[in-house]
Amino acid sequence: MKKRNFIIWSFGILFLVGLDQTTKLWARQNLSFNEPISVVDGILNFRLLFNTGAAFSFLSGKTSFLALFSLLVAGGLVYFAIKKMATLNLFQLLFFVFVTSGAVGNLIDRMFLQRVTDFIDLLILPGDFPVFNFADVYINIALVFILIDYFLPEKTKIVNPSEEAGLS
Repeated sequence: MKKRNFIIWSFGILFLVGLDQTTKLWARQNLSFNEPISVVDGILNFRLLFNTGAAFSFLSGKTSFLALFSLLVAGGLVYFAIKKMATLNLFQLLFFVFVTSGAVGNLIDRMFLQRVTDFIDLLILPGDFPVFNFADVYINIALVFILIDYFLPEKTKIVNPSEEAGLS
């Protein structure tokens, strides 16, 4: 296992989950349920909502099932990332950092609150786009990294980010 990859992975997850949980706590303490507060007029509101389902309220009310499923997914991601740590290129490493952070961030809410805290309401997205949180954003960022990894030619991928940065 490359030590630097493990450090990037573990501290990345700690930072991102901490940011997700801190912003959700802020939202629960400072926003009133379903009362939008304009942050950038016509573009961004903060609006506190709770989701007992998965993305787009799929499986709404199935919190125990979703918590167990999230726990299995997060555990699988951690196991696979640690097992493959030495061979991950930068984009794969970042994929695991962001997808694991997103899964763990929402898992914490499901386990301790029996629902996920959502508060970011982007008004510029088409239709009635769901309110979301940082953990949801992380999962989407992870998808971008895995797509970059898939489409980027092999010779341009950085296998050990610390060596490329001159940190070894």
